[in-house]
Amino acid sequence: MKTIVLIGAGNMGGALLQGWIGSWQHEAAFHVIDPVAEASDRYPGVAFHAEAAALPAGLKPDVVILAVKPDKVVPALNEIAPHINTATCIVSVAAGVGIDTIGTALPAGTPIARIMPNIGAMAGYAVSAGFAGPDMPQATEALLDDMFSAIGQMCWVENEDDLHTVTAISGSGPA
Repeated sequence: MKTIVLIGAGNMGGALLQGWIGSWQHEAAFHVIDPVAEASDRYPGVAFHAEAAALPAGLKPDVVILAVKPDKVVPALNEIAPHINTATCIVSVAAGVGIDTIGTALPAGTPIARIMPNIGAMAGYAVSAGFAGPDMPQATEALLDDMFSAIGQMCWVENEDDLHTVTAISGSGPA
């Protein structure tokens, strides 16, 4: 069973969680860090925590998803730091925060990916594009591909800068 920590259950984080609960066919233990307590009412069986310090002691997730505003990415990483190691994959869905910036808050060699989904994740119709950093193990990239394919279409780009274009197009696609 995979352990997934989702930081942020707002519009995008909530859409991802709803999509995964409804369609991802693998056993996973979800822990959500979100200061808004009422979000937990929408997701029975998911462990909600107001802050990273409330996670179970010794928890080392397989994947941490950062679904926070861009200016909160590095502070969120600093909060979750006691629970990650170089085997924990960090995935940011925050627009505009590059892998280099994310890497400054992590131990060297930590696998990092940026994936840009859209709100269609809620209904299983997201269009997501991702970029995997140089330390991403192939098996972990396959896990991420599986997770994001469960909520819609998923593709990988070879150049991180291409995510800007993808974000502009897929972000306005639902409109």
